[in-house]
Amino acid sequence: MPVTRTKRSFYGATYLFDRIGEDTGVTEDLKTCFPESYRQILSIDYYLILEDRNPLSRFNRWAAVHWHPHGDSISSQRSSELFASLTDEARQRFFYLQAKRRVDKEYLAYDSTSVSSYLKSLRQVRYGKNKDHEHLAQINLSLLFGQQSRLPFYYRKLAGNIPDVENP
Repeated sequence: MPVTRTKRSFYGATYLFDRIGEDTGVTEDLKTCFPESYRQILSIDYYLILEDRNPLSRFNRWAAVHWHPHGDSISSQRSSELFASLTDEARQRFFYLQAKRRVDKEYLAYDSTSVSSYLKSLRQVRYGKNKDHEHLAQINLSLLFGQQSRLPFYYRKLAGNIPDVENP
């Protein structure tokens, strides 16, 4: 009797993300700016959305049972290489293309947040006070995004010791 292998894969959420990427132009703009790696970027994005509490090192376990654009595993080493290969110029081009799609259709909103970190290798990590007035090693992240789409147009990492403006 021949041996038959079966495999189960989850498709629902990732198909939804595919459609959102098509409707918003995110997939097309990623393909334009990162032609060699846009499928890997999308797959990592899908994982980080669906598994927001799990580290990226668990991607391969997730990829074994979920359909995703890259269709293959991405090792921790490969994801680090991928992130390092994303140039500032290509990232800015991506945000420029995204802005062109929406700038006439919606208001822009600005927000900032702090991200605590104990990594000493990040040069922008500095001691500062977050919005809860905790004195922590952190980086600050400012973000300009579409008010309706909630998609980013621009972001900037700032040193953690730059204080945020407080609203009453």
